[in-house]
Amino acid sequence: MKTKLFFSIAVILACWLAAFSPGCKKGATGNEAAAGSGNKAEFTVDKLYERGPVQFRIKIDKTEITIAEKIRMVLESTSNKKYLTAFPELVGQLGQFSIAETEILPARAIDKDNIRMVQNYVLRPFLSGDYKIPPLTFKYWEENETEDNAHLIETEEISVKVKSLLPEDMEKLELKDMAGPVEPPAPNMTWIVLLGCGILAVAGGTTGLVIWLYKRRVRMITASYIPAHELAFRQLQALVDKKHIDNGEYKLFYDGVSDILRYYIENRFGLHAPESTTEEFLIDIKYSEELDARNKDLLKEFLKHCDLVKFAELIPTTAEIQRAFDLCKNFIEETQDRTSQIEDKDTEYEENR
Repeated sequence: MKTKLFFSIAVILACWLAAFSPGCKKGATGNEAAAGSGNKAEFTVDKLYERGPVQFRIKIDKTEITIAEKIRMVLESTSNKKYLTAFPELVGQLGQFSIAETEILPARAIDKDNIRMVQNYVLRPFLSGDYKIPPLTFKYWEENETEDNAHLIETEEISVKVKSLLPEDMEKLELKDMAGPVEPPAPNMTWIVLLGCGILAVAGGTTGLVIWLYKRRVRMITASYIPAHELAFRQLQALVDKKHIDNGEYKLFYDGVSDILRYYIENRFGLHAPESTTEEFLIDIKYSEELDARNKDLLKEFLKHCDLVKFAELIPTTAEIQRAFDLCKNFIEETQDRTSQIEDKDTEYEENR
């Protein structure tokens, strides 16, 4: 009787294990399961061009971005060792895009007969709209020939949509009247209260001065490691991520974009823009030789418009918000230190060697 009981229990356990064992489940094969468990494709566009013993590939990570975002583009060649390949020469601009970063990786062997070469690019748009990455031309030729005898492979044009930072369905905005003056309260304080307030004011002023000096030191240290224009672009991206415009927080958005431009001017030109009023700052730049007349006029227009939103309770229109952001972004683009970009690339090249 016990033997039959044990045998029955063993059969039940065997059936249960067979039913729930991973090796007995129905579904995808091993390769399909591996593919299904992987991450989504890193690139939205991945186009392969093949001719004879050579393959060229172009990959784009996104085809729809905002004006504060960037695009990553990868160019790749795979060829037999008996052939030489050449990538298109890309410097400064690619169609409507600015080339913000370039990385050329050393060639590596993928097997005994073939090698692979890769170049990475970061592209930055200037304004919203429909962009095009133009066709690119790759070359290849046999190692015992010259480049004059090279064969050509041309890629297709790729469309990219660059969206504005503002939502398309924003309600029509209206200008509010400026708030009238507020009468100060009648004085009603004793000399003891006045003395206490004086002590608090001195303590607060001292604390504020220490905090200001500390923040200034941090900004100077940060600016010594990061170019002023690159730091400003990072701050613009962080401001966009806060979605102030979507939430109707126009003052916060204008405070942010105004501060970013002021700190950029301080880091780039050494002018004490963050601590000055608009009128004081405009007087300072009037005699500055660092800025031309056009940039001075743009700054004047930008800062006066920001003051209307921050202090006069002006509710800006969609076009005004877009123009304020574009003025800030374009001013940084036009006045950035080109020399620092060249030095950074030279340093990176020497480190890679």
